[in-house]
Amino acid sequence: MITEAGMSIRGAKQFILACRNDTGFRTKVNGCATPEEAEHLLSGPDGSFTNADVSLAFAELRAHAQDEDELDELAELNMWYEMLTGKECADPRSACYTCSAGTSCASPH
Repeated sequence: MITEAGMSIRGAKQFILACRNDTGFRTKVNGCATPEEAEHLLSGPDGSFTNADVSLAFAELRAHAQDEDELDELAELNMWYEMLTGKECADPRSACYTCSAGTSCASPH
């Protein structure tokens, strides 16, 4: 059974793949006037996934990448998403989420 969280991550993956393959969609997103407008468009009309879902989707896609070219493409898409929305896509599955988000961390690593 796929949970609601699993569905939203699946939606985020579909969004990322659409960004990779649909230049018309990318052009539409690039035309957004504000980060909020871009985020609304990117998350779908019903807000079907969150920034955390996008972070997990990017992490899963990177884990299944076939080669360095695909990893580079995903990194570029990740930067593009962060630039448009103003939100960082840190990998929430990292050993220390705070460190991966680039904020100060008090954990003794």
